Amino acid sequence: MISELATRLYRWCLTHEVTRWRGGTRLQTFLIGRSPELCAYPLDLPNGTVYVDVASNNSNWLSYGLFTDPEKSYEPHVQRVLKALIRPEDTVVDVGANIGLHTLLMSRLAKRVIAFEPNTQILPLLRRTVAELPNVELHECAVCDYSGTLKFFLSPDHCMSSIHQVRQGTMEISVPCTRLPDVLPNSVDLMKIDAEGAEDSIFRGAQPILDRDSAPILIYEDWSPLESKLWPILDGLKACYTRFTIQRDGQIIEQHEDPTWSEMLAIPASRLDWARQQLAAAPPLPSGPAF
Repeated sequence: MISELATRLYRWCLTHEVTRWRGGTRLQTFLIGRSPELCAYPLDLPNGTVYVDVASNNSNWLSYGLFTDPEKSYEPHVQRVLKALIRPEDTVVDVGANIGLHTLLMSRLAKRVIAFEPNTQILPLLRRTVAELPNVELHECAVCDYSGTLKFFLSPDHCMSSIHQVRQGTMEISVPCTRLPDVLPNSVDLMKIDAEGAEDSIFRGAQPILDRDSAPILIYEDWSPLESKLWPILDGLKACYTRFTIQRDGQIIEQHEDPTWSEMLAIPASRLDWARQQLAAAPPLPSGPAF
């Protein structure tokens, strides 16, 4: 009972930013001491239970945001595409699973989910989340264009951790890495890739999977430092990908030139007509706050 009350009060403190008040920081520290589960707190979300850290030095804006307002949706524009394009018999891949928010949804939609996450700060949370998902297979490694080990930069905001040092204040560690063809089965239907700048290396390593008629649908981030790298990798493949931007308002717009930054959808020619029909029939984005 004491722990539950302390957790509720801690949520109230975060919502009202009491650290700006005199004695507010001491109050939050006291409440954390009474609620040790805040370092791995189970949040019941519409797609399942995800574990977040809202008390230790590894906490970040996403965990705090979900904890203080669990009604918020995370990237609903991306989740709308996942719901439209994943079939019950599919095998799907989540590269850069983070704490598992998209992994949760994918596990409800697909027959099999193969997730990758190298960040040692959040892996304890992700392990607990996927332990309750029998169709999810977790690989605790980075994905690139070779198998072995690589440098990985841990960011104070774990959503920005990457194989590239994308911001100051990161800590360098060594993590295992793999090529997707060395791990994945012969047939993969959809891949979601969010790797904070490592997408070009991932695509190069995945060419045996992408350079065929039965290539998977891709959902990935494309941002300006990579714009000259990702498109040439996809151009000329047997899959004949057509690329779209996934707008935050839910629109799917065909893309004919490099974006400065966008969430991208690439659909192979063999599934293009079907995918267009699925996306056109998908319900609009729900109203309400979102990350």
